[in-house]
Amino acid sequence: MRAFPNQYHLKEADVLYFSHIPKTAGMTFRTIVEDHFHCHEICPATLGEHIASISSEQLKQYRLFRGHLGFVDLSKLLPGKRFINVNILREPVARVISHYDYIRRTPTDPRYDSLKDITLEEFAEKLTLGKFGKNMQTYRVAKVAQFNLNDLSPEEMLELAKQSLDQFAFAGILEKFQDSLFLLSYIFGWKPILNSRKENVSKSPRTEAELSAQTLAVIREQTQLDQVLYQYAQEIFDSRFAQMKEALTERYGSESETASLVTLLEKHAEHRYNELQISPASTLTYHFCQPLRGTGWQRREFPDSSTVFRWTGNTVSTIDLPLAIDQDLQIEFCIINVLEADVLQSLTLEVGGMADSSRYPQGIALSVLYHYDSTTIIEGTLPRSVLTAPFTRLTFKVNRTLSPHSINPNRPDTRALGLAFTSITTFPIKSDNFGGTAAFLFESQPWSETVSFVKQHLQPGQQILAPTIFQEQFPSHVSSYRSTLPGVIRNYNPELLNTSEFDWAIIHKGMKQDLGGIMTTLFRQRYRPVYANDVFVVFSSDRRLSALAMTSVHVKALYIDGLKYLFNQLVKPFQPLANQLKFRVKQIIRPQN
Repeated sequence: MRAFPNQYHLKEADVLYFSHIPKTAGMTFRTIVEDHFHCHEICPATLGEHIASISSEQLKQYRLFRGHLGFVDLSKLLPGKRFINVNILREPVARVISHYDYIRRTPTDPRYDSLKDITLEEFAEKLTLGKFGKNMQTYRVAKVAQFNLNDLSPEEMLELAKQSLDQFAFAGILEKFQDSLFLLSYIFGWKPILNSRKENVSKSPRTEAELSAQTLAVIREQTQLDQVLYQYAQEIFDSRFAQMKEALTERYGSESETASLVTLLEKHAEHRYNELQISPASTLTYHFCQPLRGTGWQRREFPDSSTVFRWTGNTVSTIDLPLAIDQDLQIEFCIINVLEADVLQSLTLEVGGMADSSRYPQGIALSVLYHYDSTTIIEGTLPRSVLTAPFTRLTFKVNRTLSPHSINPNRPDTRALGLAFTSITTFPIKSDNFGGTAAFLFESQPWSETVSFVKQHLQPGQQILAPTIFQEQFPSHVSSYRSTLPGVIRNYNPELLNTSEFDWAIIHKGMKQDLGGIMTTLFRQRYRPVYANDVFVVFSSDRRLSALAMTSVHVKALYIDGLKYLFNQLVKPFQPLANQLKFRVKQIIRPQN
């Protein structure tokens, strides 16, 4: 008998537990569940052997455990914790076929060597769980309720698995995956989950129709318990899904062409959100390590210990933020990667109630604070009139997504990707503060030392030619020039580049395409290099400062690299012709057979 409430608020002392059963869409489901937790709340171990390397004190800090952890007695490691269990079940025959095919195409799998030379029928009949046959799903679900199953008969294990399933907060069905995610959203009060992810999915899965009658008979014989449990799980799921729809209809109205199930779930999620009594804020920083309340994003990624980002995974991606609605706000957000430049150029941002206003046909006006290599910091203004309670929805749109594999066939990643975001910051527009989005730049040694040197010698009223982002450090000394999207992105104010209306020049050695004739201006007006490091060369017109030799390592690099860049720009128009000539020469001198 069902023993878990139809709706549930996760409490601080709860532990959400997903014991991943192989080939039940677990990798995709895992990333979806992770979205709703801070990354520091998620146990990093996804395999049982990894748990041993984590101290008991650290384990107690985690609120989400997910992965192939079925052979670890977590209840023993975390006494006093309440485990909230969730899982996905799959039609047993299809699961066995998929598991066999996955291992056979994955040489790194520890079972690959033992399976590469055996048939599917042999896999189903021989490589089993002993007396429990190939009933992996029954075994894993039962094990959640009672870790040691050695003394149970198969029939007793099945009965225990049913009792265990009755205690689950959620048991989804792979064959009804989207509906399962709707039910999951409803139970926990999450924003309705519209799945577009496909992690670790076979490109061409086999079906029962492709197998012999004998092989099918063996698989069915070995999965009898799973067949019964799967049927039981379906009955529970269908009952709970119907109850959900009935409850949503009673509270928010019936489904129609204008009020889909997604719309009803949105209203339900907003109601549950209000129950949390989260205070809105004008100054807010959202890092993608935080739980995600949005749609159209790929899973989190961690390129290093200090960086967390998400790719947009659709042409439309949304995020809901609890913003105060009593004043205009400034927004800054950081993008650290894009596969093609036109995707960044196409970016638009729509905000909250903007859809009901004809004043913003193109969305929020966006300008660029900083752009170098693959990193771009963008800013805009959020008018008070489009901010909404209890949260404001930000809708990011791009012209297309593409996969790394489509650009380079040697890259296996076939996900649809748009832009890679790391953070979003808002703050009152009338404040003197910046959003802090660029803090990671100024925390690095070359940047911080450059700022320190200039501040030490800067005089009142002096002007600085520098990348626009330096206005955060020198608000009254660096001009407030901005590039706009779409358009040519520049880090330096082009109106100053060919003048001498500045006292200092902070030259970023990597931004050669932005500099134009600045080097000529610096020479002509006799500015001198007074400070240099790996990233910057600082020039000044102040004769009281000691000048660096033009042949010093960091200064020389600026000129040598600059000359190389100019040369490459000059020869670029002739490169196709040069390539054709090389091809013709090779044809002429190639030996004839």
